[in-house]
Amino acid sequence: MTIRKKMNASLVERGVKLTLTDFVAKTVVTSLKKHPKMNATLENGRLAFHERVHLGIAVALDVGLMVPVINDACCLTIKGLSKRIRENADEVRSGRVQAESLKGSTFTISNLEKYDVEYFTPVLNPPEIGILGVGRVMPEAVFIGDHVEKRMIQPLSLTFDHRAIDGAPAADFLQTVKTMLEQPYRTLAE
Repeated sequence: MTIRKKMNASLVERGVKLTLTDFVAKTVVTSLKKHPKMNATLENGRLAFHERVHLGIAVALDVGLMVPVINDACCLTIKGLSKRIRENADEVRSGRVQAESLKGSTFTISNLEKYDVEYFTPVLNPPEIGILGVGRVMPEAVFIGDHVEKRMIQPLSLTFDHRAIDGAPAADFLQTVKTMLEQPYRTLAE
């Protein structure tokens, strides 16, 4: 939260305002490169691993959910991801989204942060084998050694296809996401 606030203060004159979703997206992309077994699709019983990350970001509409894709998200900076997330969401909400923009994702993020929801179980977006659910940030009392401190906690829920990946490698991926979100300078340096 502190790094985001500092970055936004320095980017405000350029019209950029980074959200927590932007940080989560950059972290997920970086983590998928470290855990390529999670960046995969399963179609007709065939597992395909993808070198590039094509990130889906779920967008809620009154009539349902749409998942526009950020192709080659692995090649974008956090500012580039932020811009594409906003553009894609605007296209979906305005009804201008093209069918091609909704195909080809290799992993999806579903974020219910703006709702009063902490934890939820996101449903897979086939043929992907993984989706990350992001809950609302809330203050919690956390022990740091023998001391209690107030910390902002954002719940994460990973759904994955057991036909394609086992629990341990999926948990390793989620651990990397968690660690990188706790130390965002690591994500920004990659």
